[in-house]
Amino acid sequence: KQVHKAEALADKLEAPLRIVECTAHDSTVKENMDRRRAEGLSISDADWEVYLRQKASFEGITVPFLAVRAEEPLSERLRAVFKAIFG
Repeated sequence: KQVHKAEALADKLEAPLRIVECTAHDSTVKENMDRRRAEGLSISDADWEVYLRQKASFEGITVPFLAVRAEEPLSERLRAVFKAIFG
């Protein structure tokens, strides 16, 4: 798992590990994907089907982490992330 690799690296560097999981409702993801593609701003060739496959194979995070949702105001998300990182 990638989390275990991150934990090992943090231990090696004697650094604290902070994990932030950023999630969004499927409808938000779809709207963003469609908008970016329509505006020519999509930097990925992944489509909705790829997203659904990735979501289905997602491995849950098993260590402490901060969860933020895309639907929350940006200022609240940033505040939570900075608090988790810097205290």
